[in-house]
Formats: sequence, C-alpha cells, structure tokens
Amino acid sequence: MLDTDWWQALWPDPHDVILALGIEARRDAADLRCGNGWCTEPPTVTARYVFAIDIDPQMLEQTKT
Repeated sequence: MLDTDWWQALWPDPHDVILALGIEARRDAADLRCGNGWCTEPPTVTARYVFAIDIDPQMLEQTKT
C-alpha cells in the first residue's frame, strides 16, 4: 500500500482531478480497491454517495477515519 507521501506525489490534488473529469454532481461513485481512502474523500464533495470497496478490512477501517 502506498503511503500518503506517495499519494501526494502521484495525485497531488484529487479534488481538482474529479472536477476536471467533469463528473456530474449528485451522482453515485465507487472507489474500488480504496486502500487507505486517500482517493475516497474527494468525490464526496460532488457525489451523492461514495462507496469504498476493498478486500482488506483494515484498509476499510483506515478509509473511515
């Protein structure tokens, strides 16, 4: 699992990417293999619901915080 420093280097501003992709507001979104949740939070600004999915229960717990 990549740590926060790696995520910052790979995707420094996920929220701006979500906006640039033109994802419509109030739609449902899914973060498949959500890991520690670094990319799960940004869609919550525009999405109606965001579903975090991961096979590892510990990763899902990290996503909740």
